[in-house]
Amino acid sequence: MKLVGGIIERMRAGEAAPKRHANPYLADALKLERVLLAGSDAKAKFPSYFEQPDLPIVLEIGCYLGKSVLEISQKNKQLNILGLDITYKRVVKSAKKINLLNLQNARIGICEGIDFLKTIPSQSLLGVCVFFPDPWPKDRQAKKRLIQLEFFEILHLKLVPGGFFWFKTDSENYFNDALNCVPSGKWDNSPEDLFPKELNSASYVTSFEEIFVSKNLPIYRTILRKK
Repeated sequence: MKLVGGIIERMRAGEAAPKRHANPYLADALKLERVLLAGSDAKAKFPSYFEQPDLPIVLEIGCYLGKSVLEISQKNKQLNILGLDITYKRVVKSAKKINLLNLQNARIGICEGIDFLKTIPSQSLLGVCVFFPDPWPKDRQAKKRLIQLEFFEILHLKLVPGGFFWFKTDSENYFNDALNCVPSGKWDNSPEDLFPKELNSASYVTSFEEIFVSKNLPIYRTILRKK
């Protein structure tokens, strides 16, 4: 997926699109440069693309169509929120909503979440949200999951002291496996919290969560805090 972001970045610099490339969202992506970060820009220009880059920053990895990014940004003007995803359709639709609402504290990046975390400065994030990631349910697929020991080790470096990791999933297996990866002594667990105390009161219900709740399916959630 680095290639996808790279295509947008190169075309913004004046190159023609590859002849084989006919993604219908590419033209829109090129017009959304103010709010849609592509290629290396999401990493290299962090956090200068926010109108007020000194505000605390919350990152959502896997922002889908931007519902949570919009809600967090609209309800919390004291924060910046960056949503990451890896497909044209999702990032373009998310960026269009941000652009239409002229939100100054919300941005979208087309980027792999773990790659992004590795490049940004230490202690640069107030919080990280991961909502309903692909559970990769088969045993042979588990290594593809985002939330593993390496994720927690990198996340611990990038969060400010007391910063939060907010995790929701419909997969009990993934939830338990994720918690079993949490390094001991470095995190506080607050499973009873519906949302982090840094956020103003709101629903913060994702699109997938609405579907699961409507079907009376259980939601597994936790908020971990860096000690």
